[in-house]
Amino acid sequence: MGSIISTTDIRVGDLTSMLVAVTSGSTVGIKLIEAVRLRRVGITLMPGSDTNVGTFAFTWQGDYGPHTTQTMVYSQGVPAKWNFYPPEGSLASFWFNQDVSGVDSTSVFDMDPDNSTVKVVMDLDFEYVIATGISSTVTLTGASSLTGIAAICLPLATDELTPVGIHSDIV
Repeated sequence: MGSIISTTDIRVGDLTSMLVAVTSGSTVGIKLIEAVRLRRVGITLMPGSDTNVGTFAFTWQGDYGPHTTQTMVYSQGVPAKWNFYPPEGSLASFWFNQDVSGVDSTSVFDMDPDNSTVKVVMDLDFEYVIATGISSTVTLTGASSLTGIAAICLPLATDELTPVGIHSDIV
């Protein structure tokens, strides 16, 4: 949950880095997801009572299918919800593996709000494979305050969306 200020890409590296094992005081996390596949992305927009009517564009990216953009419309004080399913045969519908070199920066989907005051709740429905123990790491933007498993804010580059319902004190 959070506010998206401008066009925001969710990349393969963001998805494979969603859960990490951390040690208190460390600025590095070990990725716990070996591979991930998106099934659905739910977007709920929660405009305030002072927000005018606006739009929110959601675009599936990928080399194997057309860029598919869908636009949500929201109005003052009225939440808007829409589920987005990866187009069949598109890059977004494939499994992403953290060990494949060069794919971490590949964009899976992006979101583009016309108004940065709208709160966004993103619900990811995904399948995953747990890492085998020999896993790559991700650099945290701050030192962890716990030892255990933590969720990372998305996207890694901007930390605009904070996980809800799971420990996420590191960003």
